[in-house]
Amino acid sequence: IIGGGVGGTAAAYFLNELLSKQRHEITIYEKNYRLGGRLHTVNVDNRQYEAGGSIIHERNKYAADLMAKFGLKRRAIRSDDRLCIYNGERFVFCESSWDIVTLIRLLRNYGLDLIRLQKQVNKVIDYFERIYRLQSEQYAYDQVSDLLTAMDSLVYNLTRTSYKQLLQSEYKLSDEFIGQIVQSITLVNYGQTISIPALVGLVSFAGAGSELYAIEGGNKLLPLHLAHFSRARMFLNTRVMSINYLGDHRYRVDSEQISEQSNRSDIYDYVIIATPLASQSNRIRFNNLTKRNELINDIFDKYHMHRTVATFVKGQVLDKYKDLSVLSCDIDRQHGGSFFTSLSKLMPVQNRPPPSTGQSDRNVHKVFSNRRLDHHELYALFDEIDDTQEISWLAYPEYKSVGQPLPPFRVRAGVYYLNAIEWAASAIEMSLIGAKNVALLVCHELNVCQTANNRAANLTLNRVEL
Repeated sequence: IIGGGVGGTAAAYFLNELLSKQRHEITIYEKNYRLGGRLHTVNVDNRQYEAGGSIIHERNKYAADLMAKFGLKRRAIRSDDRLCIYNGERFVFCESSWDIVTLIRLLRNYGLDLIRLQKQVNKVIDYFERIYRLQSEQYAYDQVSDLLTAMDSLVYNLTRTSYKQLLQSEYKLSDEFIGQIVQSITLVNYGQTISIPALVGLVSFAGAGSELYAIEGGNKLLPLHLAHFSRARMFLNTRVMSINYLGDHRYRVDSEQISEQSNRSDIYDYVIIATPLASQSNRIRFNNLTKRNELINDIFDKYHMHRTVATFVKGQVLDKYKDLSVLSCDIDRQHGGSFFTSLSKLMPVQNRPPPSTGQSDRNVHKVFSNRRLDHHELYALFDEIDDTQEISWLAYPEYKSVGQPLPPFRVRAGVYYLNAIEWAASAIEMSLIGAKNVALLVCHELNVCQTANNRAANLTLNRVEL
C-alpha cells in the first residue's frame, strides 16, 4: 500500500479483516516520517491544533464505527463565535448572538433557501448510506462511476453537472443565497467556487452543518489506530520510485529510504496506490503494464490537486473580527474580493481550553487562503501577532472540469487506485469508502469474498449437484 494516510491505513485494516483466515502480509509505504497524511496537527504554544481534515459528519458510519472500536472519543467543534460572510469589502451577512434574530435575518435575506438546500443534501446523504449495505454484502466496483451509480443514478449524475447550474436551474435558489452562503462554504471547504461539480458542492454543504464533530486528541488518531490494528509492516520516510510488473501476477516495488538515501526492492502480489496521482506529486514510474501505462500517464497529466495554505496565528485580531468566524464569498482580487477564504478561532484537539495566561484575547486563529499570505495581509486581519506557522497542502483535487471522467479504482489486475474516489468528492469518509472498496476488490480477486448474489447462486448450484 503506497500512502499512509487515512485511506491507505484503512485499506490495510479492512484487508486484514477480510483476509483473517488466509496467510497474508501487508506493507505500508509512507514518504513522510509520520502516518496520517492530510490528517495532521500543528503545535502552537505547546498546544496541538487540527491542520488538515478537521470534521466528521454525524452520519459517517465508517468513521463512527471505527472510533467506537478503537475507543476514540468525540470532540465537539461548535464555536461560540458568530459566523459572518465577507465579500472583501463588507459583511453581507452576520449571525446574531440570539438564535431567533439569526433566523429572522436568514429569512429576510434568503427566504427558505437554506432549509430547501438542507433537504436536498439530506436526500443525497440518504443515497450515500446505501453503500454501507452494499459493501457489507461484499459488492465491489472497478470504477468510481459504478460505485456512485450503485448508490443511485442521481448521485453519479451529480458529477456531470455544475453546482451552480444545479442550484439555479433545478433547486431554484436565489442568486444572493448562492453567491453568499453557498459559495462561502464551498470556498472554505475546497478553496474553489460554485463552478465545481454538483456532488462536490453538496458534500461541501454537508460539511458545514451542525451535525459535525472531531476526534479528541486529533483526527490523526484514526489512521494511527487503523495502522496499528492492521498489523501492517511500515516503511516510513520511504518514497516509492517505481512499480514494475514482472508477470505471473507479481510486482516489484522499488523504493528509497529518504533520510538514509538507501534503496530497496520488494515483491508483492497486489499494489494499492493510496496517494494522489497528480501532476504536482512525485511521479511514480509504472513499468511493463502494457496499455495501462497510457491510462496512468493520462491520470498524471489531466488530474491536478488544489493547493491550500493554512496559516496559524497566535495574536490579537482586529476589533472588527473579534469573536467572529469569517468566511469569504468572493476571492476575485481583481474585483475587490478577499485574499483569504476563512478566518476562525481554534480550540486545541485535547478538548479543553488553553490555560489562562493573562492574555485572554491572544487566541490561535487559522487563516485559509489559496496562496501564501505576506505580513501586510496578515496585519489586515490582526492587530498584534506573536507567532505564525504555515502549512501548504495539496489538499484536495482541482475540480475544474464538469464531466471530466472519473479515474478508475482498478488500474489492472493487481493494481488499484484508492484515491480515485477523491475526484467524486474529498472527505475522510470518502477515503474510508474507497479503502473498503479496493480491499474488497483484492478480496474478490483472491476468490475469498463473494457477494450475496454469488453466494446464493453457489448454494443453488451445490443443491443441483447433490
